Amino acid sequence: MPYLQVRDFPPELYGRLKQRAKNEHRSVSQQTIIAINEHVASASARAKTETTVTTGAEERIEKRQRLFARIKATPKPEELPSSDSIVELIHSGRESR
Repeated sequence: MPYLQVRDFPPELYGRLKQRAKNEHRSVSQQTIIAINEHVASASARAKTETTVTTGAEERIEKRQRLFARIKATPKPEELPSSDSIVELIHSGRESR
């Protein structure tokens, strides 16, 4: 079994680790293994999430660029309708319901 020795371990951190081990009814060695395992697992999960987020962001940027290209390609009306004609359209739509 591999042996791990840590030099210059901060005393306050060791005290917290020792207290946590006591609260969990474990030895300091067992608690250290669990703490390192949890840290490595969460770091791996964060790395996967960051990759997914980056990929998602790139996809959103591409989608947005395609949308802007479609908007630019859409022909613009030569004359915009007046506000009176818009109001008439709304009233006729309401009456038809």
